[in-house]
Amino acid sequence: MRKPPFGRVQGFTRALELLDKVENPVIVEVGTTRRRGNWLADGYSTPLFAWYVARYGGELFSVDIEPEAAALCTEILDEFDIPSDNVHLVTGDGIEFMHSLRKPVNLLYLDGWDYSMFDTEEAFDERLASEQAHLECYLAAEPHMARGGLVLVDDVFETRSWLGKGRRLIPYLIARRYHMDPVSLVPQENYHPPQVYQYLAIKPA
Repeated sequence: MRKPPFGRVQGFTRALELLDKVENPVIVEVGTTRRRGNWLADGYSTPLFAWYVARYGGELFSVDIEPEAAALCTEILDEFDIPSDNVHLVTGDGIEFMHSLRKPVNLLYLDGWDYSMFDTEEAFDERLASEQAHLECYLAAEPHMARGGLVLVDDVFETRSWLGKGRRLIPYLIARRYHMDPVSLVPQENYHPPQVYQYLAIKPA
């Protein structure tokens, strides 16, 4: 088994460092890796999380609406000789999945509902829908979050209004007194502008 390369180095490294304190953690990812080899730009979160649970124990549930994503990640795991015994690649809607989950979640990674960054009316509508979907997904997940559970939100583009996928979710987490890890204010390594942040919050114990 080989550890896959990954981008978003600061955010993923910090999240997994905090997860080390949990025995057999449950990781849930909404938005499965969709492109082979694009680890620096996309993060390669699915193979990274799969490697982590294979080495340290636990389970990974990775949910994506596109069935091709699960098929691709199966191939990527094989490429790195990562066993898939504790990896569940789920095809479906992330919000519906979170409503149905019956396990305590130790790390929830939210990176679904992509949208275009172009300045068009269609892209604006997609962005609003993505912001709302990420909030609704977390509201569905919140009853299942373990005490001290981690919430990691990808594709945040600035730290004033939290523009990006967390624009509606992050103010909710702040109002609920989730602890913001300092990595949330560090731009993530990425080839493609603009700079990308990952917001990392910890549910109160």
